[in-house]
Amino acid sequence: MNQGGPATQDGKAVVRWNATRHGISSPAPVVPGLEKTEDWQEHRDGILDNLSPVGHLEVTLAERVALLSWRLHRVTRYETQTIAISHEQIEEDIHKRAWFLHSPWESPYASTHPEDIRLEAEFSRKAHNALKRLPSLESGKTLKP
Repeated sequence: MNQGGPATQDGKAVVRWNATRHGISSPAPVVPGLEKTEDWQEHRDGILDNLSPVGHLEVTLAERVALLSWRLHRVTRYETQTIAISHEQIEEDIHKRAWFLHSPWESPYASTHPEDIRLEAEFSRKAHNALKRLPSLESGKTLKP
């Protein structure tokens, strides 16, 4: 009975990464596209050199230390990037909320976002041009858009 998954070893090697988001439980130390094998080898070799394991048990434990510290660094990177992305989204949400809740001319310090400043300058220019034309406007005529 076919379960719908890949049949070849190459196919299985590819799909095992399908659900990888942060790599904390990845099936291999290096997450393709996110990390480099050379960096992992350098990290592992550094841990083994520092711990100087003797015998099979110590080597196994030292390799485990290397793997777990590597994954912990991965989680820290993921967490840092996630927080940075969240902060960017929060800043954008605050900008959008402030735009709708406050009039841009309430305070000279109300608008500091570049998009607000650009929109306010454009609005002020259009209002100024319209007001300049009012004294020359004859009664019964309308301003052109």
